[in-house]
Amino acid sequence: MYTVMIMKSRNLLAEISRQFLKEHKVYKYRMKKVSEMSDDDVIMYCHWYCEENRLNDEWRVFRDSIESNYRYCSYLEEYIDDDKCNNLQMIASNYLTDLKIKVDIEELNQCCKDCKYHWNDL
Repeated sequence: MYTVMIMKSRNLLAEISRQFLKEHKVYKYRMKKVSEMSDDDVIMYCHWYCEENRLNDEWRVFRDSIESNYRYCSYLEEYIDDDKCNNLQMIASNYLTDLKIKVDIEELNQCCKDCKYHWNDL
């Protein structure tokens, strides 16, 4: 399974696209090496590859299976894994107070309360 702890949504889509092409043994597409493609190129070429080969349904299942391992954090505006989400909720709930990073507790708390992954009150 391909994992990355934190990333912007565009970067995550690019990494999923690279992994999808790799799974289909596509290392070169339209005269370009996948390993040398920019994020925008790999997203576009993966889309074209799926369209040309009628793999749209397979792409959706593949993408959903990887994205399900991440949660979108509106505070960080990034995809994060479960552990990072739990840590942020602990900070917002004042369970973790000795922080070496700068956090706007009020904004974090509001983002966590509005989030679908928010813990139920303990």
